[in-house]
Amino acid sequence: MSGSKTIHNSTPFTLNVTIIGRNGSEPSKDGNYVSASIAPNASYTLQYGNDQNPYMNVLRFSISGQGMMDDTLLQKVQPLLNEL
Repeated sequence: MSGSKTIHNSTPFTLNVTIIGRNGSEPSKDGNYVSASIAPNASYTLQYGNDQNPYMNVLRFSISGQGMMDDTLLQKVQPLLNEL
């Protein structure tokens, strides 16, 4: 299905994910914001667009647990998003 990503959390920590879709094909126009907290060793599908508007602008994720916190932001200009 276009406009969705399934994220699998293979860490021992809760993974917090936010995807910002795009409004049309222009990268400067943010669309839907969708978020989920994914338990360890679980998967979740986030629907941020549709077949007519399948574009993703931002993937943001953070993990926290046992006193640690990490926050990562990936934007469309980074090649990794093209591989997702």
